[in-house]
Parts: sequence; C-alpha cells; structure tokens
Amino acid sequence: MAKKTFPLIKFLLVSLCFTLFIGLGKDGGSIALAQESNSPELEKLASENETVSFSVSDFNIEPKEEMVYFWSFGDGGTDSGVEITHQYDRKGKYTAALSFLNEQGENEYYYVSVFVFSEVVFLVSDGSKNEEEINELISYASSKDILLVNIHDDASGPDYIVEGSLSQKLLEKSFNLEKAKFIICDTKGTIGLNSLSRLAQGIEPDTFKSLGLSKKVIININGASIGAISRIAQSTFDILKPELIILTQKEVVKELIVAQDTEDLLDIVKKANIEQRVNYKIVGVHSGRIIKKLSLTNFMSYGVNYMINKGVPINTITLLLILPVVATIISFLRQVIGVKTFGIYIPTIITLSFLSTGLKHGLFVFLVVLIAGSFARIFIRKLRLLYLPRMAIVLTLVSLTILAMLTYGAYSRRTALISMSIFPMLIMIILVERFVAVQIEKGFFSAVTLSAETLAVSIFCYYIMNWQFLRTFILAYPEIVFFLIIFNVIIGRWTGLRFSEYFRFGRMVRRRKA
Repeated sequence: MAKKTFPLIKFLLVSLCFTLFIGLGKDGGSIALAQESNSPELEKLASENETVSFSVSDFNIEPKEEMVYFWSFGDGGTDSGVEITHQYDRKGKYTAALSFLNEQGENEYYYVSVFVFSEVVFLVSDGSKNEEEINELISYASSKDILLVNIHDDASGPDYIVEGSLSQKLLEKSFNLEKAKFIICDTKGTIGLNSLSRLAQGIEPDTFKSLGLSKKVIININGASIGAISRIAQSTFDILKPELIILTQKEVVKELIVAQDTEDLLDIVKKANIEQRVNYKIVGVHSGRIIKKLSLTNFMSYGVNYMINKGVPINTITLLLILPVVATIISFLRQVIGVKTFGIYIPTIITLSFLSTGLKHGLFVFLVVLIAGSFARIFIRKLRLLYLPRMAIVLTLVSLTILAMLTYGAYSRRTALISMSIFPMLIMIILVERFVAVQIEKGFFSAVTLSAETLAVSIFCYYIMNWQFLRTFILAYPEIVFFLIIFNVIIGRWTGLRFSEYFRFGRMVRRRKA
C-alpha cells in the first residue's frame, strides 16, 4: 500500500507547486491593490463649469495642520485649504498656483496648468486600446480645442464585468456626458454599446433624460463584422433613443473627434468609404423595421430584441445562446474525435465558471479543488467509511481549503481572489465527487487523465465562448441554434471509428490489409 501511495503523493506535491505558481505568480490577470501614487500633476483638463479638484498632494507635498495653503486659480478666484474645488466658466488656459510658508519661513510656489474646453467628446475604451493610443487621441483633441473625456477599463475579466465597470464610470462622469457632442465607443466588439445600455437600464428615467442622449450621436468603432454588430446596435438604439448610431472603423477616429455636427460625421464616413474603403453603417429609426416586423425567419431575433429592450442583460442572453454551441462542440469531440470527458455537463459548467472567474483564476481553483480532494481521499481512506459519509468529509475539507485560499487573498490584498463569485467555486467543488468516484472505479491516473482531457476541452470551449465574432454573430442571428439540433442528429447517427481510434487501431488495420 505504501509503495502505491508514495508516487501518488509525489504527483500531488508537484501539482500543488504548479498550482501555486499559476495562482500566485505575476500575471496581467492578477490584480493586487495598488498603492496610490503622489506624482505631481502639471496639467488638468476640464470643460466649462466643471468642478476641478486641487490638492496639495498633487505636488507630492505632505500636508501639515499648522500650515495654511493658499490657491490662486488664474481667473481671479482664490481659496485656501488642503483640498479644494473650483469651476471655470470660460474656456481657455489657466495657471493655478499653490503657495505657503514652509518650516523655514520661506515661501514655496507650485503651479498647475488648467485647460478648459467648451466642446466635449466622450471616448469609451477597454483593454483593447493601449495607453499610448489613448494619450495620442487626447493630445490631438486638445490641439483642436476639444476635451476628450476617456472612460477606460483595462480589466482582463469577462465582458459583463468590464461592461458593468464602464457603466458605473459613465455615471460618475454624467456631468461631462451631458455636455458631450458625441460618444465614441472604441472597445472589443459591443462592450461599449452594452455598457451604455446598462447605464440606461440602471438609473432613474429622469436622470437618464437629463443626460440628453436623444440629441447625441453614438459612434462604435468596429473590428468585427459591421453586419453582425448592427443587430446589437439596433437594440442599443431602441434603449437609448439617440439621434443616430454610426458603425465604422478605426481609420476615421481622429476625423470624427473634430466633426462639428451630425451632417459632418456622415460626410466623414461616406468620404472614407469612397476613398479608403472604410465600411460604415447607420443605425436609427429607419433601420428598426428589420427586427420590429415579426416573421417566421426572424422570430428569435425579434424575441432577443424585445428582451433586451425590457432590461434582460445582454450577457445573459448571449451565454444562453452560446451554451448549445458549447454542448455541440463537446458532443463532436467525444463522438467523432474520441476525446473523453466527465460527460457533457461537467465540462460545460467548468467553461461557464472560467467565464465568471477568468481563465487564470479558474484554473487555479480547478487545480486546488482536485488536489485538495485527492489529499482528503488519501487521509480518510483508512477509516473504511461508506461512500456518502466519506464524500461529505471530502467536500468539507475542500470547502475549508477554498476558505483558506480566500483568507490568503484577503491577507495579501489580491482583489482578483477575494472578488470571485461563490457559484463558480461551488461548481468546481461538485467536480470533486466525480473525480473521486473515477479514482475508486478506475484508479488515480485514469482519473487524472480524464480530468486533463476535461480541462483541455473546457479551456477550448472557454476561448470559443469568448470569441467576439461568435458572440456578436449568434446574438444577431440566434436562429442558428436550430441548425445545431440538425448537426447533433447527424453526430448521433455516427457509426464509424472515431479519429483517435484510427491511431489506436491503425497497426491492426494495416496488418489485416497486408
């Protein structure tokens, strides 16, 4: 018994080291609480009548209670205090000055330039837009006397988390949003449009009306198919009721920022289409007839559009529509390719867990759960308990392990660990029962092999579900789900060898032919 157990423990220890490397190593997906930087800000950008904040800490100065800090804002206004605010009612460049007597009795002066603009353009961006590109656009807009307000979220998590974060930041900047000429969404797929929809669905009607979106044009910069995104843009239009939504490509972003009005915007995209073959599409009241007229060929599109307009989250609808795609992929891999998994249910819910937690932390929890379950089984095997009480103890120990993991996350201030939803972790715990059952029936290494294949299929499905083109396409044309039923009927009648069996029995077949 000891000879069999030692290689098992050795394998688990190696796996544990690998798991800790994944979970605790440095990676873009792991976000620790950052310490605030006190680097001096020499420039501030604002719109007319916007409240501008000034603080002594902007200049890396540690404030002291016994000192008096005087501020001059460059427009005739003055104030005193450690942290103060001021409004500029006219556009222009101002120099705000901070002065105070230091401990040696000498005057110290610090200056910050304030640029106030009368024209405001909103830019909604995510991690697909790097800081250098954004700064270039802000500088370009400033050179044209336009304030480009960038609402940015560079989180690498699931789309719905990024959308929620962007919608909250949009709400915080509602003052400038109200004054903006245009709103430009330069994000992956439809994240920008979805965040605007979530903003509208999450605030009071009077507050939403005060934003004045009905008089604004929304521009979505597309990397994916404009034809597919137009269906989602139509739903966004029905929720927000803006003047227009323009779908175009990144080649014309700078020209769009400096456009004067809607007519100017349309001239820019039409000219770019002729001269540079830049695709565009206009979404408005005129295009709504495509979806609003119910028929046998678009009844699911009509239903999706209706649900979105009534406040059903777009991400929920997307996941429900992609779920049959994932199930079909798993079915194909098993029946035609010959990849074995823990059935079809477990890899599917693991994929959904990865979408909720992110791939890196999902893998970490997956491995922690399996390793904890294996160690627990080793330690209680000698008790000779019946199956259900034994599994109850295993699940209890796995739960305590996850609690310890969350405790470490709280202690080390790893926000990505402590902010994970409980439901994906519970789903992972369910996997332990199946894993242990296979160990009992077929042995440890057979269980590891099956787990590895299940994990590989889940990762593959994770990337499929995160494929922006598929998400956009299936939301635009949900009727495609019915073709999956036909495809599964064809797979269900498959009677030939699986591809993996050709390799397995290849020599035998060749010998018979010889």
